[in-house]
Amino acid sequence: MITVDVNTATLITQVVFEDAKVSLEHIEYELVQGGYPVSDVAYENIPPTADAGTDQTVDAGETVMLDGSDSYDPDDDISLYLWEQTGDATRVSLSDPWAVQPAFTAPQGAESLTFQLTVTDSQGEQSSDTVIVHIEETDDTGYEVASDLWIRAVIQTLEKGPIEAVWQKGGEDLTEGGHQVIWGYFYASPEDVNWGSRNNPDVFVKIWFDAGGRTDVNFFHVSVPDIDVYSDYLDDTNGISGGTTTLEKRYIRQYYENNETGMDENEEDGNAPEGYLPAEDPSGNSVDNDLRLGVMIDIAEKGLVDAVWRKGGEGVTAGGHRVIWGHFYANPSDVDWGSPENPDLFLKIWFDAGGRVDVNYFHVSVPDIEVYSAFSGNSAYDEKGTTSLNNRYIRHEFRY
Repeated sequence: MITVDVNTATLITQVVFEDAKVSLEHIEYELVQGGYPVSDVAYENIPPTADAGTDQTVDAGETVMLDGSDSYDPDDDISLYLWEQTGDATRVSLSDPWAVQPAFTAPQGAESLTFQLTVTDSQGEQSSDTVIVHIEETDDTGYEVASDLWIRAVIQTLEKGPIEAVWQKGGEDLTEGGHQVIWGYFYASPEDVNWGSRNNPDVFVKIWFDAGGRTDVNFFHVSVPDIDVYSDYLDDTNGISGGTTTLEKRYIRQYYENNETGMDENEEDGNAPEGYLPAEDPSGNSVDNDLRLGVMIDIAEKGLVDAVWRKGGEGVTAGGHRVIWGHFYANPSDVDWGSPENPDLFLKIWFDAGGRVDVNYFHVSVPDIEVYSAFSGNSAYDEKGTTSLNNRYIRHEFRY
């Protein structure tokens, strides 16, 4: 910025600075050469202008890219981009909220999502702009599993970004108390990633239709980095429930009761909780030549009883990793709610090609379940712990 006293100054020449990054010394030199006495030269920082792009209309399940690339700064000095979702619509997970062009998967259902872009220059000056993404409902994503109840999972892969997970129903049952159970899992399609397989579950699911009218949709994150999980009763007006399971947030429950909905989440580190000292010595189940597992359910009616192992399947990935999965359930001879189709503890065992064995236990519903693992033919259990409603995930690791 050049200030000239028009009463005393005479225009000798016009000085044009095309390069905004020219040095102060050069500016001063050019002005003096042009006949302008210089007492002070300084830059005036001009704030940036955010541009969040034009509003979009997309289909549910579509990958959406936000675009802040038209944001500009006269000083060519934008140092930070930040995208934030505002409003009360279904929350989505952005691939990178600090990127110029982050992406997300449009949730199921017709609604409008609002995003605010804030750009900041190196001097801390900011500007914000918003964009609205209108979502049109489609019928080609997610799965209607029962009674107008819809569920969906989207896996955030490194190879292809977000991909639709495939639903595999495991079974269903009706307990003596009139509660209905549906269980199964989502997995990555082998058409999308080479580790995808029907025998490599990525999210276990147990749905509990309580006789009292409550529905619990329980998601248990197994292995991949982030998985977006959704559910909805299609005949209500509450909209979609959505959350993201991660390696740290292994459990999400989305529940419905009296035309209202809610969601619970558990942070899990895979360690057994302190203060519990499993002291039993169950006979266990040989799920592999080198691996013996014992599980005991703490039943109010009888105390600790052996759970029954039911193998779901096994397979080998393209990378040479082996998987065994299944679940434990209460013996129907012990309790009236015990059933092979009413899982109490999901299990996935990962035999890594590098020589590591991960035994992953996922607590489903009953108060406390003790878990025991023995490896390489050991007569005594190497690892043990207690899963509970507050500590649903325990991981035992071995090397071979």
